[in-house]
Amino acid sequence: MTPQQARRVLAGFVQSEPSAATCNECRVIAVRTTLSTIDIRWVGFPDGSGTKLKLPLTQLGHLHCQGRDKGIYVTGYLECRADNGKNVRINWTQATTGMPNRLAAAIHALQQEAERFASVEEETRFQQALAQYRGAGSKPQSPSGDVSRLLDEGQAAVKVKDFISAAELYLQAGEMYPTWPAGHFNAALVLGEMGDYEFAIREMNRYLALVPAAPNAHAAQQRIYEWEHKASEQI
Repeated sequence: MTPQQARRVLAGFVQSEPSAATCNECRVIAVRTTLSTIDIRWVGFPDGSGTKLKLPLTQLGHLHCQGRDKGIYVTGYLECRADNGKNVRINWTQATTGMPNRLAAAIHALQQEAERFASVEEETRFQQALAQYRGAGSKPQSPSGDVSRLLDEGQAAVKVKDFISAAELYLQAGEMYPTWPAGHFNAALVLGEMGDYEFAIREMNRYLALVPAAPNAHAAQQRIYEWEHKASEQI
């Protein structure tokens, strides 16, 4: 399952089973994903109070999904627990078979993507490329080929406000061409726009590491401070 398919499964679960999905005795009303988190929102019974839970994908220490066919309906549940101690259990009764496996596969696919972009190996590759960039006598050439295509597709996704797809495309371009400053800058902006502050801060720091004297360096640093503040409010 691709990350794009996984997000459709998670978003579609709430729409297809709105009366059945419950979370900690509350009804789930939305499941939102970024590149690093799953945000689950629900309303309580009987007062209708709302709340939400943010699960960091790279820190999920427990994931269990199970279903049982009772003849007329399929009952099941999904349990997640993050390393910071937060946990959630979603229960449902619905008529669609295979949902437990699809939910587990969807979250696993998003975990793999988050771990890929946040891995130690990925950071090591960037630091090595940065060292070579700083030691080079000339600036790197503008991206071409597959990298240029990814950046163009990222810009097209931004125009239709598909920020997750844009961020994925920019980060993929960054993997292939880690010393292209504009790629990191654009990635940071779209990541910040969708509230993925951890990755946004990292990408903007990479931009500043590549071009510390950029005309917009002060504004970029201010963005980092803003995202750090917003990230602290989410804890």
